[in-house]
Amino acid sequence: MTAQLAGALPDALVNRPAGGSGPPVMLAEITRTEPRLEVRLLPLPLDRAGPRPAGLGPSASPAQQWLGQELRQHLPGARPLGPTLQALLPPAGGAPRGEAPTQATGAVAPLPPALQRLVDLLPTPAQLSQPESLRQQVQQSGLWMEAMLGLAARGQGPAHPLAADLKAQLLRAADQLRQGGEARPAAPPAPATPANAPALPALTGLLEGLLKRVTSLQLQSLQSFASDEPGNSRWFFELPLRSEQAVHGVFGEIQRESPTDEEPDPPWSIVLTLDIGDLGPLRVAAAARTAGVNVHFTASEPETVVRLRQELPRLRERLDERELTVTGLSVRQGEVEPEPRPPGTHRMLDEQA
Repeated sequence: MTAQLAGALPDALVNRPAGGSGPPVMLAEITRTEPRLEVRLLPLPLDRAGPRPAGLGPSASPAQQWLGQELRQHLPGARPLGPTLQALLPPAGGAPRGEAPTQATGAVAPLPPALQRLVDLLPTPAQLSQPESLRQQVQQSGLWMEAMLGLAARGQGPAHPLAADLKAQLLRAADQLRQGGEARPAAPPAPATPANAPALPALTGLLEGLLKRVTSLQLQSLQSFASDEPGNSRWFFELPLRSEQAVHGVFGEIQRESPTDEEPDPPWSIVLTLDIGDLGPLRVAAAARTAGVNVHFTASEPETVVRLRQELPRLRERLDERELTVTGLSVRQGEVEPEPRPPGTHRMLDEQA
């Protein structure tokens, strides 16, 4: 694996005094994948031993202030994965698959190969219902791309399937669009007509919004790490999937709690929020503790509540087959936010300004 730095080395690394107390904590953000990996290094001291101020004002730690600034740059332009990827697909009876509409004309242009591959590899709801497939899709959601590459480079983990990683595929598609624009002839093109308006600006905007979405979820996970109590960790991600009706997004949150004397093994939980087909908004919360596993469903639609309750015996059987002790199964009706905001997300406006 060959990589180069994007920009200069941070001052915190260049001016580090000799004989310091260990290496500084650095973040590595991959900004390009072709023709080689480009990595931006950022110093970020995530000291979890100090106090955890709730806001991002003057009392916030430098890490929290930096994360707030980064989120203010990415969140406004971030676009949800499901609807944005759906916008790349032609309407029913429209252009052939693999071509994108240009502006508002109905004309079509081929998708970049990397973006076409991403669309082709979108999982189905049936695939995400399989534990191993769900684990693989979460692993390749882009959230852990830099971390897994770093572990592999140090020989502390397996080689990350970069070609299948969502963020890597988006970066590769952006590189292909950039190279395609650079390869245009210098002579001015003929005036565009409504039938052949170029798709490049629209695709570039969509890709930028998708990348900002993945990056903002990474930043929100880091913000949780910097502000939560020591031992607690949360990760936020989004999985795009394709049903017969459209492309959807599944928003997920994974949490690992602090171990206690009663539970030396850290409890884990995962919450998935989705809105697929006729189910309506649905939230699935599963938690694994020392005593066993509990799963709870919250659905907005009464019909979905009835269907889920009818399937609870089958779910219990499948959990028993995996030798899991079931401590709770429940279904209730309630309001479900289709795209929940990660807890502790900072305010977009700085009232100190």
